[in-house]
Amino acid sequence: IVWLLALLAMAGVFFLFALAIGAIQLSGQGARDDITKAIVDAAPEAAVVMEEGGRLIYANEAYLGIAGGDTFTNLRPVERIFVGSPEVSEAIYRLAQGARDGRSHTEEVRMSPPPGGRPERDFAWYRISVRPLARPLRPATLWTVDDITHERERQENVFQELQHAIDYL
Repeated sequence: IVWLLALLAMAGVFFLFALAIGAIQLSGQGARDDITKAIVDAAPEAAVVMEEGGRLIYANEAYLGIAGGDTFTNLRPVERIFVGSPEVSEAIYRLAQGARDGRSHTEEVRMSPPPGGRPERDFAWYRISVRPLARPLRPATLWTVDDITHERERQENVFQELQHAIDYL
């Protein structure tokens, strides 16, 4: 009986340790995670969740399309996808600094589309934002990337029409 109690005590200690580090999760969180996953997967913008050390936790299908990856294992973080001109690199640096500081931040950048983006255009506008996520174990950040090229083209067309009206007057 003493050996059985010792074995059960060891199993209990291992269970509590696994529960504390997050290797085992109790039910109840699963239903909420399924709804959250469905919401993020249905979002039109690309979304990726990263832990504090830069480890990717989750990415939706839109992010897979922008990143040019076919599986989650070969995905690159946002900092590696949007590199190029100094203006873009500066914007990405400000976003990464905001993520490290736990602040929300948004930038709009103009650049050539990444490899997974739309190749029919020479350039594209992207709205990239980062915001902290509250998690019990390790902090994480949510990065969203939205292609706003059509919105910018519409603004340029309105500006051109306004310029023509001014020239006429």
